[in-house]
Amino acid sequence: MKTPQSVRIAAALMACALLSTAPLAMAQGFEKGPDKHQRMQEQCEQMNSTDMQARHAQHQQKMMERRNETADRLKLTDEQRETWNDMQKERQQQMQKKMEKQQKRCDKMAK
Repeated sequence: MKTPQSVRIAAALMACALLSTAPLAMAQGFEKGPDKHQRMQEQCEQMNSTDMQARHAQHQQKMMERRNETADRLKLTDEQRETWNDMQKERQQQMQKKMEKQQKRCDKMAK
């Protein structure tokens, strides 16, 4: 099957355009700004603030209410609701582990 010459030329022009803009796209990722260490410190400060902890507790409460509303809307039986609650607890534990890991990183950086 032969391809028309115009298709080959268009493909070649597109390839050239992509290759010529690749260095520019890569350079934009390395703009000067706060370094990784400084950003991590800012995140740690935010994580340890009392305002953040209060918002986290409030968020947990809202999520609990939403889960209960969803379970009611689905009209789950007692057995299904038990499974639903177990799934939610697992998710919460995973999130807690993630937060603990982040806290350990913050503590390590503070030393």
